[in-house]
Amino acid sequence: MSTEVSDPQQRLEDRRRVSELLKKELQGFRCLVCKGIEFVELDEPEPGLQANFMYYEGNDPVARKRTPLVAIACTHCGRIEQFAEQPLMARVKAGNI
Repeated sequence: MSTEVSDPQQRLEDRRRVSELLKKELQGFRCLVCKGIEFVELDEPEPGLQANFMYYEGNDPVARKRTPLVAIACTHCGRIEQFAEQPLMARVKAGNI
């Protein structure tokens, strides 16, 4: 499942909604290192600038796919956490925000 959208404006709007969903989901989340509660999103949502996670489907080691990541950093100690955008985007598209 790809999160690519042909319309860049729609992609930015979808990513904004993913960010809102993640912020809602992370209420009460504490940094695993310093127990801080404030985080900042790191990645730019534009294709080519956003971090990606490479994964394999099936048994073919050549059939690689990439899924964008949403990265946040603790504003106190700098620990970085990453979340796959794909399941968050699916929830946004389904109206589950």
